[in-house]
Amino acid sequence: MRQQKPAPGFRTIVCGVDFSRHSGMALRYAATLARRSRAHLVAVFAVDPFLSAAAAAAYDTRALAGTSLLELRRFVRATLGPTASTAVRCEVVVGKPSQAIVSTADRLGADLLVVGTHGLTGVKKMFFGSTSDAILRRAALPVLVIPRRCRAPRRTWPEAGVVAAIHFDKALAQEANAACDIAVSLGVPLDLIVTVPDVRLPFWLRVNQRAFNRHRLARAQAWLDKRLTIASSAVSTDTHVLVGDKAEDITRFAAGLGADALIVTVPRAYHLLCIARCPLLVLPRTARTKTKLRAFNDAA
Repeated sequence: MRQQKPAPGFRTIVCGVDFSRHSGMALRYAATLARRSRAHLVAVFAVDPFLSAAAAAAYDTRALAGTSLLELRRFVRATLGPTASTAVRCEVVVGKPSQAIVSTADRLGADLLVVGTHGLTGVKKMFFGSTSDAILRRAALPVLVIPRRCRAPRRTWPEAGVVAAIHFDKALAQEANAACDIAVSLGVPLDLIVTVPDVRLPFWLRVNQRAFNRHRLARAQAWLDKRLTIASSAVSTDTHVLVGDKAEDITRFAAGLGADALIVTVPRAYHLLCIARCPLLVLPRTARTKTKLRAFNDAA
């Protein structure tokens, strides 16, 4: 077995919890990464302001917050066990979940947010669909999203390596180096998938579509070999070029490599959330993210 390397880049990890089974899965991933990174883990439950207002009218806001905090601690203990749960800090905040959790991560200076894509159903749902999307749009730091199809993390997760799907455009080098910084902080190999947009040929040229694609792949690979330089040599990196930008192709390729996580940017993440079988580490394109990732690399 490969020797486990610490991931010193993550110092504070915030995990959004809504007491659902799936948010418990997200908490397990957060705890696994926090243990490996020696990071502080904070579990956050956001009380909807409408529920808080109703409680204030019929009950007591402080009592509601106290009861929620007690239940959150019980949930963390039941999910992680009595020993691991002692290292988790619990916080209850009032506000719309997407706003409150992102604001809490900002206040704590978190390096990473962890959320699930599916939560409780009915009127109590929190992380289904629009809320997880809103978190991705608002967050100015990396967000680890745990899709519904993910299995429980191994104690050594991530171990097999990570895959980064990046665009073949002017931001390619920036995204590639950001993915490299993450791989370095995790201490795992990195496979870069660079997607080349598919081109529709006129019908009289479609007979040569395969040859045309081979030529484009060869040119793209040559361009990468010449211009794409990964700043750090501390991680094993391979590059792959794919024609097309379909989420299914990226997911299938990552699964074929046995990747433990898939690194993507915000625009592409929405298409992958429903079909991915491994966690998605979503990198927003912001100046703050660059600072965070640079801190990861310096710490590693």
